Amino acid sequence: MSQTEEDAIVGRVAREYAEGVKRLAILQAELAKHQELYARLAEKLGELDYIAFDGERPATPIPDAVGWRAAEYAFSSDTIDGHRLKALCNEAQELRVKQNRLAEQLKNMGL
Repeated sequence: MSQTEEDAIVGRVAREYAEGVKRLAILQAELAKHQELYARLAEKLGELDYIAFDGERPATPIPDAVGWRAAEYAFSSDTIDGHRLKALCNEAQELRVKQNRLAEQLKNMGL
């Protein structure tokens, strides 16, 4: 293999690795948003009578003394999406495997 071909391979592997780092950061940021959302939902499930979805008031009558704060208990069914969460997790896991493989290749190339 010529030096030019070797350099092209090293460049490709390094570029793929750098692109993977960027994509993984994007995925991790999106997963962090889901983590915050699901943590907030889990906390509020203890007060089930007050949870509302998609701008609707809860079915349970809310006493004025409770001081219901809609924003704290409001969720969107579009954002509570298990399929999207699954897809994000799968993509992040697959990308980590690829990143480990590319890092090993770079290491073997002396980088």
